[in-house]
Amino acid sequence: MMSKKRFYKTKLRWAAGLMSWFLLIGSGVLSAVADTAQDQARKAIQANYVKRDAAASRKDANAYWSLRTDNFVWISKNGKRKTAKQLKPETVKMFNAAESLDGRAIIQKLTLKGDTATVLVKDSGTIVIPVSKTRKNVIKVAETASDTWIKRNGKWLQSQSKALTAVVTINGKAVKY
Repeated sequence: MMSKKRFYKTKLRWAAGLMSWFLLIGSGVLSAVADTAQDQARKAIQANYVKRDAAASRKDANAYWSLRTDNFVWISKNGKRKTAKQLKPETVKMFNAAESLDGRAIIQKLTLKGDTATVLVKDSGTIVIPVSKTRKNVIKVAETASDTWIKRNGKWLQSQSKALTAVVTINGKAVKY
């Protein structure tokens, strides 16, 4: 028969072992929840890039801008800033002038902190603009950007885009951007 002292020591060790097992499992569950939130944000934001590109292809400026905040800011790679108020009319002009627009954005990296996501994204696109009945300008853009997305009322909206790299060609010739 086991003494009371030894019985309690054994019980304590067993409880401590059980507690550490629960802590390990618990931390794994918390990690899985965090990964799930990160994965969910990534999927939702990638889906928004797809929606944005589809809106551009349809030349639907309202749908294109519905995925951004009212105070959205675009920052060029040399630091020039443009607000949504400045960019919206430019978008409409470009959509009206273009014969076709085709774009694709792919998330390279996403960092999630609460309801804010910082996204490294590779963006590429082609815009065809007729300049006469027989001639068209083909503009190709390849850009890497750091985008900020915020979650409002369960919906991810882009609040900022900062160009990190950009290569633009018109009819195959590089232009300064």
